[in-house]
Amino acid sequence: MGRKKSKKKRSGARSFLLKILIALSIVLFISFSGYVAYLTVTIQERLSQRKWSIPSRVYSDSDYLFPGKKVSKSDFVEMLKLRGYKQYSHRPQRPGGYWSGRGWVEVYLRDFQYPDRNFEGFRLKVTFTRNRIRSLKKNNIPLNLVEIEPVEIAQLFGPQRESRYLVSYDQLPKYLIDAVVTIEDKRFFEHRGIDWRGILRALWVDIKHRSVVQGGSTLTQQLVKNYFLEPKRSFVRKAKEAVMSIIIETLYSKEEILEMYMNEIYMGQKGGVSINGMGEASRYFFGHGVSDLTLGEAATLAGIIRAPNYYSPFSNPELAKKRRNLVLEKMLKAGKISREEYEEALAEPVVPSRIPSPVRKAPYYVDFLKRQLQELYPKKVLTSMGLRIFTTLNPYFQMCARKALREELSRLEKEYPALVPKGDQQPLQAAMVVVQPKTGAILAMVGGRDYRYSSFNRAVDAHRQPG
Repeated sequence: MGRKKSKKKRSGARSFLLKILIALSIVLFISFSGYVAYLTVTIQERLSQRKWSIPSRVYSDSDYLFPGKKVSKSDFVEMLKLRGYKQYSHRPQRPGGYWSGRGWVEVYLRDFQYPDRNFEGFRLKVTFTRNRIRSLKKNNIPLNLVEIEPVEIAQLFGPQRESRYLVSYDQLPKYLIDAVVTIEDKRFFEHRGIDWRGILRALWVDIKHRSVVQGGSTLTQQLVKNYFLEPKRSFVRKAKEAVMSIIIETLYSKEEILEMYMNEIYMGQKGGVSINGMGEASRYFFGHGVSDLTLGEAATLAGIIRAPNYYSPFSNPELAKKRRNLVLEKMLKAGKISREEYEEALAEPVVPSRIPSPVRKAPYYVDFLKRQLQELYPKKVLTSMGLRIFTTLNPYFQMCARKALREELSRLEKEYPALVPKGDQQPLQAAMVVVQPKTGAILAMVGGRDYRYSSFNRAVDAHRQPG
C-alpha cells in the first residue's frame, strides 16, 4: 500500500514537473518568437529607409583644353596631379594615369558623372609648342575641345564625419568580391548567416581565455555588428548578432547583403574623418573608383579590413604588401585566380595615391561657399543627402593664386625687414580674388597667408576700401 502511494507521488511529481517544463517552453518560445519579430521589424525599418548619411561633395569647375590655349606641358601635368592622376613610365592601361615625352603628354581620362551627362574616359594625347597646346588627339583623330573633370574640393559632414561613396553590387569587380570573401568569409555563399564551424572554433578559444578574444564572424555578422550594434564585446551581443544575421539572410539575397557590407565596412581614418566602404576606400587609397581597381589593389583593400589603420598602405606599406600577398595566395589556392594573374598581381607595387586633401585646396573659398549654401538648404540636407555641388572655382588658378600670395609676402618681408613680425605681432597678411571679367564668376579665392593659423577670410570679411 505504501509503495503504491510513493509511486503515485513520484508519478504526480514527474507529471507536475513535465507540465511546468512544457509551460516554460511555451513561454520561452512565444517570448523568443516575439523578440525575433521585433528584430525583424527593426531590421526592415532601418534598411528600408536611407541607410547612411552621405556628406555632400563640392567640386571645382572643369578645365577646358583646345589647340592654341596658353598651357605649358608643366602646367598640364600640374592639372593632372591636382586630380590625383598617376605618372607611369609606360602607356597607361587604365583611367587615372599618364605618361609623357618631349613636348607631349598622353593621359587616360577618367569617367565622370556630370549633372546633365555621363562622360566616358579615353586616351588623350596632348602636344605642346611654345607653352601652348598644339594639338589634341583621340586615337590619332584631332579634337577641337576636351573637358577635364572637376576636382573635389570639400565634403560637408554631419556629426558622424563618415566619408562614404556608395557603389552597387554590379559596380564591384569580381576579383574584389572574391578577395573579400576569400579572406574574410570563404563560405559566405554557402551558409545562412552563421558559419557554425567558425563559431565553434572561436567559442572554444573564448572559453579557454574566459573572454571574447576571437571572431569567427561571417560577413553578415560583421554587417550586423557595424550597422546595428555597439562595438562592445559580450556573449549577449554575440547571440543577438547571430539571430539578426539569420534574419537578414532570410530577408535579403547574398548580393544585397554583400552590397550593404561593401558600403558599410570601416576602412581607416583620414584625420578626423572615417573612411567607410569600398567605394570611398578605393578613391582614398588609389585615386580611382572600384571599377578601375587592379587585382593587386583589390587584394590590398580586402587585406585592410581586419585592421584598417595597421595595414594602411600609407602608414605601413610593407605590412600592407604582406597582407595583400596573403590574400592573393588564398585566392590562388581557392581557384579564384590563375597562376599568371597571381604572379602579375604580386609584381604590382603597393603605391597609394597622394591626392591632396580637399580641405587644403581652397579652405577660404569653401568657408565662403558654406555660408551661401546654408542660406539655401537645411543643414541636415547638406550633411546627409549626398548632394553634388558644382562651383566656378578653377583648381589650377587657385593653386597659382595661393602660391603667388605667399611668395609676394615673403619677398616684401625680405626687402623690407621692418615688416617681419616681432614678439606678439601678427605676420603680414594679404587676400586675393580672381574673377571671370565677363561673368563675375569666382575662379580663385585666398583669404590669408595660411588658413591653419588664421581662418579669417580677408577677401570677404575684412572691411577695407578699394585702392
